[in-house]
Amino acid sequence: MSAYSYYDNMRDAPRISKSVFVKYDFRDTASKSIATGIATTRDLSLTGMKFLCGAKVRKDYVAKLSIQLDHLNQVGVVGTVSWVETPKPGQFLVGIHFHSMSEEARTKLMKFLNSLAPG
Repeated sequence: MSAYSYYDNMRDAPRISKSVFVKYDFRDTASKSIATGIATTRDLSLTGMKFLCGAKVRKDYVAKLSIQLDHLNQVGVVGTVSWVETPKPGQFLVGIHFHSMSEEARTKLMKFLNSLAPG
């Protein structure tokens, strides 16, 4: 059984506006690597994240991610691109929905988000 989280009583996972580094590897629907790089998150939750990058990606691409929570902790997750916006030419704001995360990664992410939770 998981430890109690501030988020357990929420219907949807709230997003925390926190900038952390994320390494990404976007893969197309044939699992071919399309783009890799490092970006900074705009927000983060137990179910997904949003970040700005220079990679032109499409909805439904798979994203293999390594999120640097702090100087000691990072978590690896796999998600799907839910949406993409282009705020400026060459910039892509990408929404990711997580679908694969180990229990250890989920616990680390939950502890990190709880440390930023109000009250």
